[in-house]
Amino acid sequence: MKKIVTLILLLTSFSVSYSQSITNMQKLGGANEFTSGGTPSGWHYAACWGYVAGGREYAIIGHYAGTTVYDVTNPSNITNKGTIPGPGSFYNYRK
Repeated sequence: MKKIVTLILLLTSFSVSYSQSITNMQKLGGANEFTSGGTPSGWHYAACWGYVAGGREYAIIGHYAGTTVYDVTNPSNITNKGTIPGPGSFYNYRK
């Protein structure tokens, strides 16, 4: 029984330690405007989608308060282009 418990703990700790690793990427910018609401564990954002139009790059973010579109063409100057309010729900996924 001790061997089974040890094996389960070992596998769990191994998967947790590598599940969020990021390699070969560099963060160029970020925005964190919506920090109210969300889940009890503190998550506020549900989904992120990219869109390109007219030579501009946009990020469409689903969050607790609705959906926001950001112009991310220049990562050092991310601009909020507008927010569409929605119901207070963590399940504001966009596709």
